[in-house]
Amino acid sequence: MASTLLLHATQQGDTHQVATLLSETRVSCNVENSSQLTPLHYAAQGGYISIMEILLRCGADPNKQSSQKIGSNTPLHIAIDHNYLKVAETLLNYYANPNVQNALGFTALHVAARKGYVECVKMLLARGAQSDILDAQGKTPYYWAQAYQHSEIASLLPVFKYDWTKPQKVRQGQLVRVTVVPPEKKVTKKKKGTKKKGGKKKKK
Repeated sequence: MASTLLLHATQQGDTHQVATLLSETRVSCNVENSSQLTPLHYAAQGGYISIMEILLRCGADPNKQSSQKIGSNTPLHIAIDHNYLKVAETLLNYYANPNVQNALGFTALHVAARKGYVECVKMLLARGAQSDILDAQGKTPYYWAQAYQHSEIASLLPVFKYDWTKPQKVRQGQLVRVTVVPPEKKVTKKKKGTKKKGGKKKKK
């Protein structure tokens, strides 16, 4: 009962109720619903920083992922998806890992680059986000920034070229990396020598 109340109070942004439940009952701050969403997921979604801080001080796991059927997202994925910079900063201050990949293979940086959230991208890079992680389609954050024409974000990320002739295979629970190829080089073809007419004369 207390676990249900905690999840509900977090969804409603009721800071007082959340604090009361955690201090007066034995309810876990990492309680999950059927979709493996925790109070911290809901607090991140609602942008409730004060509730997040209460939960995190009580030991809430900032890297807990939701069930695969709803995306395997962490609270940080959710915060970045909503462009909640302060919420994301709070999670990172409590050791949220910016390089966790969701069901699509997206890190928080993939999400920010795809949606065009410049400040989120800058913050994530400053806090240790890796720009060379490939998603389930073999694409980096740079690819998504380019695909959605977010030129400022693309300029913040290293350029990667891939061998698209090798189709990307996605297996359940496994991300398959594609081959990185170096920048294109001009290849000069050697001209074949022309054969002389007549050939050599036979000796008598």
